[in-house]
Amino acid sequence: RPILFSADMVRALVEGRKTQTRRLIKGVVMVAGHPYPYWPATVHGGDFVRPEHCPHGQPGDLLWVREAYCLENEIEGNAPPHADGRPTQHNADAWAGDGEHAWVQPHYRATDPEPELSYEYGTCARCEAGEPHAHWRPSIHMPRWVSRLTLRITDVYVQRVQEISQADAAAEGVQIPVNAATGNPLLEISSPYAPSRYLTPAQAQRYDPDPWLRAHFASLWDSLNDKRGAGWASNPWVWALSFELHRANVDHMGAAP
Repeated sequence: RPILFSADMVRALVEGRKTQTRRLIKGVVMVAGHPYPYWPATVHGGDFVRPEHCPHGQPGDLLWVREAYCLENEIEGNAPPHADGRPTQHNADAWAGDGEHAWVQPHYRATDPEPELSYEYGTCARCEAGEPHAHWRPSIHMPRWVSRLTLRITDVYVQRVQEISQADAAAEGVQIPVNAATGNPLLEISSPYAPSRYLTPAQAQRYDPDPWLRAHFASLWDSLNDKRGAGWASNPWVWALSFELHRANVDHMGAAP
C-alpha cells in the first residue's frame, strides 16, 4: 500500500530516526447501539476497532513511501540507473512533443542538495533550469515505480494519541532543536502552536526530555490534524505502526525473512 510522508519525515526515515508512524482512525464505531468514537483495541467482540482491522496493513506487509518528487528527462540510451540499481523508467510519451527523450530519472525534494533553491523557487537543483518538469510534484501524485523507500510493518496497535511515550515520540522522528554553538536544547515549538498548548508552566520553564519530546510530537500532530477536528486536545484514537526501512522500490523487495 502507499503511504504519504512530508519532506521532514522522509529525512527522518532516511537518517534512521523514524521507525514509527501514527495515523488517525477514521469513522465512528457502533457499540450497543450508541456511537463511540474510536473504541479501544483491548475490547473484544462486536464491531470494535482492533489491530487486525488496520487499513494500512499487518506485520510483514509492505508500505511504499510517497514523497514530493520530479522527473528529469535523459537522452535515450544514456539513462543512469537509480541509486538502488534498478533502471530508470522508459517513458517516451511522458513529454508531448519531446521525441528525443525517452527516459526519465526521478529526484526527491526531501534530499535535494540545494533546499534553499528548492523551497524558494519550487524547482529541483539537479534538473536543468527552466525545464517544466524540474518543478516538484506533490507526493500524492507519485507513481509506484518512482518510490525509493519501502517500509515493512513489524507491529500494529491502537491507542489514544496522548498515550505516546517519550521513546515513541523519538521513534516518530521528533527531535528537540539544539543550539549549534552551545549544544543546549532550544525550548521552543517549531510550529504555530505555543509550548503552553502542551506543557504546564513549570514544564515550559525547564528542560525535561519526556514532556518536551511529547510536546514536539503534539505540535507536529496538530499541524496535520487540528484543522480536521482531530487535534491533540481531542485525544483521538490512532493506528500506531512500527516498521523497518528498506531503501528499495517495493517491487524490488524480496519476501519477508
